[in-house]
Amino acid sequence: VFTPLLAFIFKHQIPEKRLILPLVVCLVGLGLLTLNEQFRPAPGDLICLICAVAYAVDLLVTETAVSKEEVNALQLGVYNVGVVGVIMLVLSLLFEKPHFPTTPVVWGAALFLSIFCSGVAFVVTTVQQQYTSASHVGLIFTLEPVFSSIVAFLFAHEILPPRGYVGAVLMLSSLFLMETDWKSALSKLFKRPLPADEQTDKETLP
Repeated sequence: VFTPLLAFIFKHQIPEKRLILPLVVCLVGLGLLTLNEQFRPAPGDLICLICAVAYAVDLLVTETAVSKEEVNALQLGVYNVGVVGVIMLVLSLLFEKPHFPTTPVVWGAALFLSIFCSGVAFVVTTVQQQYTSASHVGLIFTLEPVFSSIVAFLFAHEILPPRGYVGAVLMLSSLFLMETDWKSALSKLFKRPLPADEQTDKETLP
């Protein structure tokens, strides 16, 4: 949700008209899904918001980079993941006592998260930003808490309050609103077929 706002401030990009309604719906849904009973963010939510701002900046920088012919998007994605890996390794050596996993379960989780959820996901995101806008990508990424809630329900049996489910539905609806070509769909829906005699006359015209 921060991506189009930062794009407007720093790159003077006005959001597409078809993105405005999905952004509003998504923002309302995100609030219902994540805020507490008093509609206030928890301390952890504030940290997530800071991360969201940082990732919005990353999307905008990546959008600018991959638009240049001399930039290889695949290499850029690999370099991004590699640099983050090196920085995190250094920080872990400075502030923690890192060690290798000790059980197969933890090894499996670590490999799955590092390869698929981090490496593949972020490299693919960088490559596909050649074909869409940063705001579009940012709106898709706001669905992350929706899928997190689904996984938490299936594996940890966590139950959301009713407003949380309403928020999840709104967020999914925002993606549907964004991805649907409403102008084309409505024109096809209300397009009336010509009467039989008019169709015959049209076919006989040179």
